[in-house]
Amino acid sequence: MKEIQTKGEWALLFFNGKYSHSALKTAKANDFRVQHVHGGSIHSIDAPANLVATAQTIVDKFAQGCLYTRVDGLEIDGEFILMELEALEPHLFLMQNDNAMEMYYQGLLSFLEKKNKN
Repeated sequence: MKEIQTKGEWALLFFNGKYSHSALKTAKANDFRVQHVHGGSIHSIDAPANLVATAQTIVDKFAQGCLYTRVDGLEIDGEFILMELEALEPHLFLMQNDNAMEMYYQGLLSFLEKKNKN
């Protein structure tokens, strides 16, 4: 899809079903791969509200009860087009941040508390 090269690919992250943050992944010139190992870049940027709303609808419909969900897609003609719904991310980059393991642990505890109440 040409939008990968011209606009980039959105990654919208949800914890416990609630929007947390987003990133825009862009490819290097004359390439389509957005992964950093292929020369792509990751930009911490807030996604437009309409893209978040569409991604929230996807999470609500297909990923209820998930601790972690990443919704990847493109913006085409102002609309969010789903490319991938990640309910299990193989790498959470826990070792790259001193507080990441504790934050994940606290999120997991909160998730389990909700599950036990139901």
